[in-house]
Amino acid sequence: MINYYFLPMSMGILMTLISNSWIIMWMGMELNLMSILPLMNKNKSNKSIECSMKYFLIQSFSSLLLIFLLSNTLIFKMSSLFPLEMTLFFKMGLMPFHFWYPDLFTKMSWNISSIMFTMQKLAPLWMLSIFLTNNMLLHSIIIMNLLVSSLGMWNEKNIQKLMAFSSISHSSWMMSSMMFSKFWWMMYWSIYTLSLLPVLYFFKQMNLLTMNQFLSINLTPWTKMMTFLNLLSLGGYPPLLGFIPKWYILLMLNNKLLLLTMTLLSSFSLYIYMKMWILSLLISKNISLKKMNLPTYLSMIILLSTFLWMMI
Repeated sequence: MINYYFLPMSMGILMTLISNSWIIMWMGMELNLMSILPLMNKNKSNKSIECSMKYFLIQSFSSLLLIFLLSNTLIFKMSSLFPLEMTLFFKMGLMPFHFWYPDLFTKMSWNISSIMFTMQKLAPLWMLSIFLTNNMLLHSIIIMNLLVSSLGMWNEKNIQKLMAFSSISHSSWMMSSMMFSKFWWMMYWSIYTLSLLPVLYFFKQMNLLTMNQFLSINLTPWTKMMTFLNLLSLGGYPPLLGFIPKWYILLMLNNKLLLLTMTLLSSFSLYIYMKMWILSLLISKNISLKKMNLPTYLSMIILLSTFLWMMI
């Protein structure tokens, strides 16, 4: 079913990326929205119906607001793009409109979550890169997003919510890169996707939803190490691949306060990833989940992705 809706979803993203018309960009995002809603609702369960309805209402409202603001901007030549930026923040679940975003993932499958964390970000981020203005207000929003994501990750027991807060954090880094380059954020997005997908695939194969399951699962030391390296790359630990875009962004930032704050909050997020795995190594294995060996192809994905992080 995912393959059936993947083509219109990709077409919607492509329409937004290659078009010079605001209306066509907006239509591309709507096509993307209509493609993912059936995927959310494919299980026909109460949770999936609630999830898809909530997402549809939020995205519909933000889309109506966006087309209204775009029309006013084109007709009345509005000089301020701040309302457009706020609408896109709402669409992506960023501060100060993040309240709906993390809870949404507790009712999603890992397959849909992986699409939401990666492909669904592309179109609104592209529009945001066009509108975004470098000012103190943007710096404050970036810091607030990093702070909210770090606090949200702290002691979070649901893995999907944890990854949602992590997604908010990485979106802040992408916004930071937009201040000095309209295209570097796409490189960050690509590296983020490469780091994230093996981790999400691991969670999916192991059917992990809570931290207790993660801490008590029995894995070989080799598999633990490979997965741990992928988590460290996602957190931006040097010299792994996820560290490279963050380091480049910090080098390009001119605002010293923003640089210091982003460094400290990123270190805090990395500490949470490290704490997850250290606890999994130290905790006793008395609680036994169903025994499940990693498929060969999953082990190869984790291994190859880890080698890629180290070589680059």
